[in-house]
Amino acid sequence: MDLSLIIPCYNETPILVESVRELVAVLRATRLTYELIFVDDASRDGTVELLERCRRQYADIPMRIIRHETNTGRGRTVTDGWRAAQGRIVGYLDIDLEVHARYIPAMVDAIDRQGVDGAIAWRIYKVMWSVLLRAVCSKAYHVLVHGVLRLPFKDTETGFKFFKREAVLPLLDAVQDPGWFWDTELMARAWFQGLRIAEIPCLFIRRTDKRSSVRVFRDSWRYLVALMRFKRQWLRCPSQTSLLYRRPWLYHWAMRLLHARRERRRFEAIAAHIPAGVSVVDVCSADCALYRYYLQDKGIDHLGVDLNPRLLYRGGRAGSRVRLMDVRREELPQAEVVVMQASLYQFIPDHHAMMQRLLRAARQRVIIAEPINNWSSSSSGWRRRLSQRWTNPGTGPVPHRFGRADLEQLFRQYGARLIQEHARGRELIGVFDLHDGNLEPADAVAEDDRVAV
Repeated sequence: MDLSLIIPCYNETPILVESVRELVAVLRATRLTYELIFVDDASRDGTVELLERCRRQYADIPMRIIRHETNTGRGRTVTDGWRAAQGRIVGYLDIDLEVHARYIPAMVDAIDRQGVDGAIAWRIYKVMWSVLLRAVCSKAYHVLVHGVLRLPFKDTETGFKFFKREAVLPLLDAVQDPGWFWDTELMARAWFQGLRIAEIPCLFIRRTDKRSSVRVFRDSWRYLVALMRFKRQWLRCPSQTSLLYRRPWLYHWAMRLLHARRERRRFEAIAAHIPAGVSVVDVCSADCALYRYYLQDKGIDHLGVDLNPRLLYRGGRAGSRVRLMDVRREELPQAEVVVMQASLYQFIPDHHAMMQRLLRAARQRVIIAEPINNWSSSSSGWRRRLSQRWTNPGTGPVPHRFGRADLEQLFRQYGARLIQEHARGRELIGVFDLHDGNLEPADAVAEDDRVAV
C-alpha cells in the first residue's frame, strides 16, 4: 500500500461530510493505493456517527475509524493513527482542508522522487483580513522556533505532514507532548535524527464556516513554555560528561587554543581522501568542524553522528545533517565514506567491535585519524590527570590511549591501504578501501606528511 492518511477529528460535524467528499475525489484521481484512518478525539457532537455514514457511502475505499474515550490532544491522535497505519508512506492533514487535499500527490511525489524521508506543507497565506492575526502569529512563532531551536524549517506547525513510515515510527516513542506542540517536537527530533525533509509551498485559505480550536493567546503562552522546556530536555548531556563537552563554545575555543595547528593538518589530511560529491558519515563528529571548514564547499552529503546533543546542535546550525545516537549500541548509517577522528580510543577495550561497525557502514572507504602522542600519555602527572578529567564525552573515563605500535598493528590487521603520519608524528591516519579503485584521493597528500607502509 502506498499511503496511509490519518485525519484527526474533534467536533467536526459542520464540515466533515463535504471535506471527506473533496478528499476522496482527490485520492480517486491518483494512481495511489491508500487507506483512510479517521481518529476521533472524543467528539461530543455526532462526529463518529457521520464518520460511520461516510464509511458506508464510500464502501469501496479502505476506511477505518479509531475512537478515543477521552480527549488526548492532536499529537496523540496523529500518533495513534500512524501506529495503526499499513502504508509505506504515512501522512496526516486537518479535516478543515485549509491546506487542501490537492497537495497530497505533491507530498508523495517528493518522497518518492526526491529521495527525502518526509514532506511537509509550508503555508502561504492568501491576503485576507480574516487571516491576518493567524499569519502574524504563525510568522512570530517561526521566528521564535528558529531563534530558540535553530531549526531550518519555514513552517513546523502546519497540519499537513507526510513521512516514510519506517523513518517516522522510531521518532514517535521519543515525542512527549501529546498536544499542539507535538508538531514542533516531531520536526525537531526528525532534524536531529538526520531525516531529509522537503518543504512544499501550499496555499492556506482560512475557513469562515467553522470555529477554530486554536486560542491564540492561551495557546501561544503554552507553546512558549513547552518550547523552553523541550530545549532544556533536548540538549541534556549524559550526567558524567566533562565540562569541556557540555559547553560548545568552551570546546570550540579549547580545541583552537590547544590543538589549532594539529587539528587543521588533520582536517586537511582527511579531506584529501574524500572526493567531491560523495556521502560521508562523520562518526563522533562533535561540532562537525571537519564539514564546516573543509567539506562544505565540496558538495558533500555529510551526516554528523555523535552522543553529545549540544555539540551536534552546533554542527547542525552550520548546515550539516546530524543524528544523535550512541554508536556503541546502534548500527551506523551507510555512506560511501565513513570518517572517525580522535575518538577510537574511547571504545577501548571494545575498539575491534567499533572497527567492524565502521567497515560495515562504509560502501567504499573508511578514514580513521587517531592521536598517538597526547597529554594522557605525558610523563607529567598533572597533565595526565587533567586530560582524563576533561575528556570524558559522556561514555565514562577512558584512561588508555593508543601508542604508535598498537595503532599501526590495528590498522594493518584490518587491511589499511595507507597509514599516514601527520602533525609531526603526533597522529596517524589509516585509509581502508573496501573496493579498491572506486575512489581516488581528492587532492595530493601534504608534502610534510610521511607515509608508513
